Amino acid sequence: MHTYLENLFKVLNKQENKRDSDSVIYAKFPYVNGGLFAKEHWIPTFSTKSYNIITKCADLDWKEINPDIFGSMMQAVADADERSSLGMHYTSVPNIMKVIEPLFLNELKEKFEKCDGNKAKLLKLLDRIRKIKFFDPACGSGNFLIITYKEIRRLEMEILKAMNSVMSFNSNLNNFYGIEIKDFACEIAKLSLYLAEHQINMEFKDRFGVINPTLPLQASGNIVYGNATRLDWNKVCPKNEDDEVYVFGNPPYLGARNQDENQKEVIRLV
Repeated sequence: MHTYLENLFKVLNKQENKRDSDSVIYAKFPYVNGGLFAKEHWIPTFSTKSYNIITKCADLDWKEINPDIFGSMMQAVADADERSSLGMHYTSVPNIMKVIEPLFLNELKEKFEKCDGNKAKLLKLLDRIRKIKFFDPACGSGNFLIITYKEIRRLEMEILKAMNSVMSFNSNLNNFYGIEIKDFACEIAKLSLYLAEHQINMEFKDRFGVINPTLPLQASGNIVYGNATRLDWNKVCPKNEDDEVYVFGNPPYLGARNQDENQKEVIRLV
């Protein structure tokens, strides 16, 4: 199995017309791109137990997987001392909604209601929504960005429905930005956003009968691996003169007594 997966990951990173003839057994797998398989990773040799776990997972209906659970999963497997030292905290969906609703979502929904079916007003609101930038400078596994993405795209669907139109549904992730200090969490955030995009595309298909192709993925460099206290936020999420940008999240917190010397130095720097 580890040999099969190793070869499969290489195939997923190659366009169909550039694959070797010996990869015919992988022909059913489409080109993925998006940087997910760009690096080679060591894959462990599977025991009978781990092999059985993998094959059982393959029997599950993965359409039901909600990417916002990855945050709680990652926190569960992280070392307790590491969680404490980094101030890692998984934020639930209801608590995320308590942040994003009063910050921007309620106001956007009220604007939609006030359009009252007027196509010109709806187009103006749609144009505004598609230009808004959303930025979480301590994004962890991306929960705030995932939930925001889904809510914004669903509002867009409501606007298109009110216009009786399926014009250019905007499912891309270009306006979602994040910084994360843990490389693994950073990769999870990117993956979770890709999954959220696919799920929203499927919702759009169910409602309007057409779909934006999810694959190949478009490379998304908006989730940056680094320390938010040492990076220039304007380089991560560029803010032009007329940009509408929302900064939100659940930043890590450690009281002064629990900070190590490096963290104290960061505070002094800030």
